[in-house]
Amino acid sequence: MKIYNKNQYYEAHTRSRLLSIYGTGSVIPTTWGMIMPENIEEWDFIKETLERVKNLEENEPEKRQKELSISLRQIKISLINDRRFIQFLQQEKGYEQLEFLVSVPYAELSIWNTLSKDYNNLPIPTTAVHFPKYLYDPDFKTKDTELKEYTQWKELFVKSFSKFTDETYIKENHFVPPRTYKPRENATNKTLKEEVISRRTLVPVPVILLCPHGHITDIPWAKYINYFSINRKEKLEQEDGEQERVNLFNIDNCCANPDLLWIGGNMTSEGFEGMSVKCKSCGKSASLRHITSIKPICNGDKPWQEGQNDICTATMQYAITTSNNLYYPQGVNCLYIPFHLISDSVDNNNLRKLEDFYNQYCEKNYVSKQEFINQEDFLITAIFKDSHERKKLISHFLGNNQN
Repeated sequence: MKIYNKNQYYEAHTRSRLLSIYGTGSVIPTTWGMIMPENIEEWDFIKETLERVKNLEENEPEKRQKELSISLRQIKISLINDRRFIQFLQQEKGYEQLEFLVSVPYAELSIWNTLSKDYNNLPIPTTAVHFPKYLYDPDFKTKDTELKEYTQWKELFVKSFSKFTDETYIKENHFVPPRTYKPRENATNKTLKEEVISRRTLVPVPVILLCPHGHITDIPWAKYINYFSINRKEKLEQEDGEQERVNLFNIDNCCANPDLLWIGGNMTSEGFEGMSVKCKSCGKSASLRHITSIKPICNGDKPWQEGQNDICTATMQYAITTSNNLYYPQGVNCLYIPFHLISDSVDNNNLRKLEDFYNQYCEKNYVSKQEFINQEDFLITAIFKDSHERKKLISHFLGNNQN
């Protein structure tokens, strides 16, 4: 894929990947670094579909599906017509409020790697967040380089362009991918675009923390430094033995105004020798190799669902962002068979229910089964709402000992 636009991410993935290995909460490697798909409730096409569901006028399930399908077709979103699978998910998996299945829409790109004109202004692309949040500037003229959170880098980046244009424009259009706020030495860029492209792209820190309950979070580096600065000798002597669990996220930072450095360059393996983090403000530091010896208590972080952390006290462990143990999708598979190819069987429980209903009716006033169906059509429709299943049920009911 040839890249024409330097202010855009370039990761095209199939729908099957988005529904499996690259689902919500996974860490996706890109041509720049790492991103994490957001909670599906934040995806634009899901939001749009939910809004249209609220405005449906029909009440009968089949008519509601048809009305919604026609409405979504206008914005290139389609429904999956598989009533049996919906019923299975409702009854067997507990999704009682589930009404529709929506297909992940296909987003077509132009030769410029932007949405083609037919897809402009449509709620098609899925959304993601930056994770890990800590990034460093790959400027290794010296042994160390700056380490900051995404929001800190962005603020400095925006301020560094004050001579070109207003900060709002820079914030919304040019911090993609995240870049350093430092201009290159001897740079003679005259335009905003030239200056942006000349900046180094930042590198996500390759180490994070994982919880067995599905939580994932950045290492709080200023707290990590402080933890290994307090009683440092005692902690290092315990590294080969059993370590006590530590609430790393409740420990104070190394100082009031941490100014962090990443030391040791890029990590090329799971070894941490020669790599450390240091605070310029207070001078404290800690080696990355110590991370294998601590047992942090989980903070319940869910980066894909900002502001909705869980309460969790499990023990976390470190992981490398490129490892294959970060994300294990949970899926339910379904083989779709068109109704006209399915044998004309019915739910025996429903058939017995209808038979009992008929027998109770006949205790007061005997009628034939056909007369019963004609007289109680409204009630039968209310009890057995799925029209296709209802037709099969009535057919079997009338076929069992026609009166």
